Amino acid sequence: MSYRNILHTLLLILLFPTAMLGQKEKMSSLVRKAWLEHSATMRSKGERGETEKQRITAFVKTASGVVPEGCRVLAEFPNNLFIASIPLARLGDMARRNDVVRIEAGMPCTATNDTAAVVTRQGLVWEMPREEQPMLHGYTGRGVVVGLMDIGFDLTHPTFLTGDGKSLRIRALWDQLDRTESGLPVIDADTVTVGRQYVGDDALMAKSHSTDATFISHGTHTAGSAAGSGRNGSGMTPYRGMAPDADICLVANYTSDNHAIVPEEERYRYTSATDILGFKYIFDYAASVGKPCVASFSEGSRMGFYGDDILMQEALAALQGEGRIIVASAGNEAIHNTHMLKAAEKPSAGAFIQTAQRPCYTFRSTGSMTIRLTFYPDGMPPVAKDITTEEILTCEDGFLTDTVRLGGITFPIAAAAYSSAYNNGETATEFLISRTDNGFVGRDISVSLELIGEGTEIEAYSLGGYFTANTLNPALADCDNTHNILSPGGLEGILCVGATNARNGYHNHAGIWQTYNYGAAEHRADYSSIGPTVAGLVKPDVCAPGTYIKSALSGTYIANGGDLRTCTEQFAFDGRTYGWAAFTGTSMSTPVVSGIVATWLEACPTLTPRQVTDIIAHTANPVPSDSQSSRNPLTYGELREKNVMDGYGVIDAYAGLRYILDGNATGIRDIDAQGKGNGECNGSGVVYDLHGRRVVTPVPGRIYVRNGRKKIFK
Repeated sequence: MSYRNILHTLLLILLFPTAMLGQKEKMSSLVRKAWLEHSATMRSKGERGETEKQRITAFVKTASGVVPEGCRVLAEFPNNLFIASIPLARLGDMARRNDVVRIEAGMPCTATNDTAAVVTRQGLVWEMPREEQPMLHGYTGRGVVVGLMDIGFDLTHPTFLTGDGKSLRIRALWDQLDRTESGLPVIDADTVTVGRQYVGDDALMAKSHSTDATFISHGTHTAGSAAGSGRNGSGMTPYRGMAPDADICLVANYTSDNHAIVPEEERYRYTSATDILGFKYIFDYAASVGKPCVASFSEGSRMGFYGDDILMQEALAALQGEGRIIVASAGNEAIHNTHMLKAAEKPSAGAFIQTAQRPCYTFRSTGSMTIRLTFYPDGMPPVAKDITTEEILTCEDGFLTDTVRLGGITFPIAAAAYSSAYNNGETATEFLISRTDNGFVGRDISVSLELIGEGTEIEAYSLGGYFTANTLNPALADCDNTHNILSPGGLEGILCVGATNARNGYHNHAGIWQTYNYGAAEHRADYSSIGPTVAGLVKPDVCAPGTYIKSALSGTYIANGGDLRTCTEQFAFDGRTYGWAAFTGTSMSTPVVSGIVATWLEACPTLTPRQVTDIIAHTANPVPSDSQSSRNPLTYGELREKNVMDGYGVIDAYAGLRYILDGNATGIRDIDAQGKGNGECNGSGVVYDLHGRRVVTPVPGRIYVRNGRKKIFK
């Protein structure tokens, strides 16, 4: 998540107060930032023309069910919720309207398998033992759409071909960064104003790669982990995705990793609302071909108390349902100290600010508090600066700016206070410190942060920059590496994925051993984000292998001089060089889970997000604790206890599939005299044998069950 403009935003609000600020609670922080920046620019330049050109993509909720004039509706959801393209110049007027309830957009996100198949027992799903399930075929995602919204897609990598290499399994791509006239508009030219779509083999192969694939291969890797066939130039490899026969639908989106492609004046068209349009595009494609779908998202942004994802969660809930599942990464934040708690009975808590250019934090307090910054210049006594919530709240519109000057260095400070979006009885405070010389806070002069308040419980969360300890004051070491789940994985109803360690290193293509200690094998990876969320949800939901996962490396990335230290193999195909690479992160564990869910949807196309979570809760394998060297397996079907470290445990693809087919979650187990089953998949048109197991090719003359009735197939 980018936070470099937060100080600028707060300063703008102070320097440009208007009557609109009485309606600021209707706007999320990013929407306020966009409007204020635009207004200040127009005012300083005296510009009046082209007021409709600069737009923001945002959620709009109205009481009337009508979006104000001048806004282009991009998507509509239940309960008068819309995604709209809004002229920046109209935001102030919209906020004043009585029928406008809220205008919301969040910052763009940041990007966050041979061994994976073994650890999750996915291989048994592909080739289930005949003696155990004598009439059961393998599950490979056939008849299911795996959607991925990511960055850096190479459409021509042979892993996206069928196993026999004869056809492409990528069916559609919306490249939101595409500024050419190639391809087609996503809805119509006057409605969706970002990117182009490509559908069909000819258009996709002519496109060949997403706009950002010349310098990023992230999406190529995640798509390969989820649904790659494992094919290289001459045959098959062990690097097979979890759902190697699924159809693939891609959305190449805007993130902090590829933002330089988009002109500055157009960047507000790319927000969290634009990402939701990406999910909608994936599900709409799946619906158009009549197939269930799982959407995989290996990105995220940090969560605060300002409520920038309230309407987003409502929209995501509307998008999901039977046969529509979203899987998102937990994040890689636990390698840092991102959280600090001052209990009500403690007088204070504190830590040092880890060196960062613009450290930014958000606080939750149950009462009055004091923020104490202490500076430690060399050869001088420490200098303290106190700021209270009362000071902040008495400032106009609840915004405060101040400065500290030491040794020729000026430290601007900005703070904003408001009611928490999750608890009206609590105060949320955003706090940022920087240097006017753009230097790093904490590098030349160490800085500590203390939270003080008698009888007040205070929590601090990192929005940018981290906490650390320092021998200058060893008592200030109250920080920890929890409470750092990213959005949207941290939202209710989204399957949130953490990571475990698959291997401890690998040899790259040059024969050099690459390794970094992320913890013991099979344990939760040290980087994998830890809950709970700022809203108090227990996350992540599940874990999967995420360390040094081998999957596809983009040929476009290789051809443009990409960093090949993670490349494990290269091969030639169709006149180009492609590769396999070992990447690490919850970005890698998320498509593993998504691909497994695709095979479950093949078995039962009507699975809901709640049912998928229930399957995991009864079949996941426990993650070893620090005191254990290996897992302590639970009984099949026993309800697992969820925790904030690794959720219900490591996903078990095989046990989950058994759980479905045994009728515990869905499917058909018992057939009564009328030929009706007890499951929820028996009206889907899928064919089952009399044991409730899905059948791909019915044998003529045998009795099967379809749509809840027995039938002799001819």
